[in-house]
Amino acid sequence: MKQVISLLLVSPFLIYFAFQPLFNHVVHLQNSVLEIVMDQGIEKAAVDGRFTSETIQQMKKTVAEVLHYSESEVVFEGTQTLTPRGEYIWGRISIPPGQMSVMPRLFGSRPVTLSAGAKQMSEYIPR
Repeated sequence: MKQVISLLLVSPFLIYFAFQPLFNHVVHLQNSVLEIVMDQGIEKAAVDGRFTSETIQQMKKTVAEVLHYSESEVVFEGTQTLTPRGEYIWGRISIPPGQMSVMPRLFGSRPVTLSAGAKQMSEYIPR
């Protein structure tokens, strides 16, 4: 009987330490995807002088396809006005939080919105 009680007391910790690294890895991969998409988007936006609607749509579509979100859940904010060469443009893309912990109620995990941002000098020369 003592062994059963001991197992019941220790089992939440065993489950946590066995599966939490997988959740951490998934969150890391999601954040990596956001950073890569943001880097590609800021490069295109620097040449165009702003984030065009096509660039934003392509970024949202890529994130939605790779991470299995709907495009409406992917949020973008950034420079959408034409910016001449020498001034900075910036952007941030974010997704809603998923489950980040094996046992969120037991270990008190707060949802965090995953996002990636970038800032780069514009290369657009007005003609």
